[in-house]
Amino acid sequence: MPDNLHYGLALARAYRDQGRLEDALAVWEHFEAIHPASFAVVATGADLFTADGRPAAALDLLTGYLRRAPQAPPEAWRRQAEAAEAAGQHVRSHEALGEYYTRTGRFDRAMEQFQLALDGAAPGSSDALRLEARLEQVRARQRQRLADNPVSGR
Repeated sequence: MPDNLHYGLALARAYRDQGRLEDALAVWEHFEAIHPASFAVVATGADLFTADGRPAAALDLLTGYLRRAPQAPPEAWRRQAEAAEAAGQHVRSHEALGEYYTRTGRFDRAMEQFQLALDGAAPGSSDALRLEARLEQVRARQRQRLADNPVSGR
């Protein structure tokens, strides 16, 4: 199998589209071993796991990537939100969407998502405390943005 990343990921997606998930996953595993830090590889793997009916595996893959890649593209957070929702983990889905919106500068939307996550978390839990802190951080960033740009808020 050639080691060209773009070719390999396209081949994996083509196998998936043909219903050949086992072949798609085998190709993906080959490229994941070579390029474990590639978001394109992680996103393709998450798509394959979801297509295979394993959204929790997709969520684990994306969560691991986000832990290893502090400068991950915002799209990684959106993908994590989708995987969490598919896995029935609504609090994590809202939290990941909050991170996506924060990283794309849409603080109002981020605060909405963090509040939804907080509303679903057990009161007083470590999740609730983390979400409260993150919500306050985003509020502070929004206040700073408004102070820096009082006319447009941008």
